Amino acid sequence: MDKMSLSSRKHRVRTKPESQVEVVVPELEMDAESQRRNQTEQSQVHYHTKSVLPFYFYRRCRRLKAIFVFLIIIYIGYWINYSFCDTRFHLQFIHIPKTGGTTVTRVAAHNGYLWGSVHWYVCSYTPFYYFETRKYLSSKTISKMRPHHVPPRDFLAEGYFRDSFCVVRNPFDRIRSEYQFRAHGTQTSETCTVENMNKTIQRWLRKYQQGRGQRYMNFGHLIPQSEFVWDENNKQTCNQILRNEQLRVDFNQLMEAHNIDMKIGSDSDNSQTSSNLLFEFISNVYVRWTNKNVAVAGNRMNVHKSCPNLKTSYLDEKTRALIRQVYEDDFRKLNYSIDFPSYLPPKP
Repeated sequence: MDKMSLSSRKHRVRTKPESQVEVVVPELEMDAESQRRNQTEQSQVHYHTKSVLPFYFYRRCRRLKAIFVFLIIIYIGYWINYSFCDTRFHLQFIHIPKTGGTTVTRVAAHNGYLWGSVHWYVCSYTPFYYFETRKYLSSKTISKMRPHHVPPRDFLAEGYFRDSFCVVRNPFDRIRSEYQFRAHGTQTSETCTVENMNKTIQRWLRKYQQGRGQRYMNFGHLIPQSEFVWDENNKQTCNQILRNEQLRVDFNQLMEAHNIDMKIGSDSDNSQTSSNLLFEFISNVYVRWTNKNVAVAGNRMNVHKSCPNLKTSYLDEKTRALIRQVYEDDFRKLNYSIDFPSYLPPKP
């Protein structure tokens, strides 16, 4: 076979049988009116999609979709950080353990302020505040105690608490409250005895006096209150000092002085609006996380502690002597009397 015949075969146009052509051609033929209708519908959908440019790219491109979602998350994180977490623009609460800070945290969350544990739980997950936190707290400190219980003197840098307040309490009442707090969930007939309370508190305080890393025992709940109020150079780090013994009066006066519409124990605060439902939810999540059995009266949080039969007056002389030694600065600087009523045994 010659080359001419081969080249002619390569360029030969093959035609289909007439039977097949007759089947295909009718499918391609469409009514003119139907074609115009389809073109109109397609143009309308196309115009509607392109009329909102961000959503057009959101639907058309997977990469842009991921970028779009990422930018939304960044924006929300920045908004939360600027509005609620930036301590430069807000009054801050220094939560001294077992002084009534749970009540303050609960009332604040209900009214749209993130203080105490709620502040750290919410703000530490924003991308901006995460790196900001690392400037002030070391990983070693956070591993030993809750961030919201860290004294200002343990912060790596100054400036976190620019305008702050705290609540203090009689050291005798505070250590008794700590015992009841630790007894929660493990309450037995022996746990709630006066003898066991005094022995346990004496063991805690003797171990705390030994030093050698015992400062953060009980997650820092035994740290003297004075270390939250003053630093090593005796500079006051808590600007406004409230007293647990008159918390409602002191707190309401402080809020009024700062033009903050917030009160403890007021019946008028029971109503909820759409603006604070989110923070009410956050506070409820906080209660569940901490496993506390609570009953809310107004905006006041009452924690039902274990061993309600135990009173501060049941502390014996050895326990009181240790409390005076460990918390000497608390009695002196916070103006609490070291005198104690005579030991009152429990009623039979």
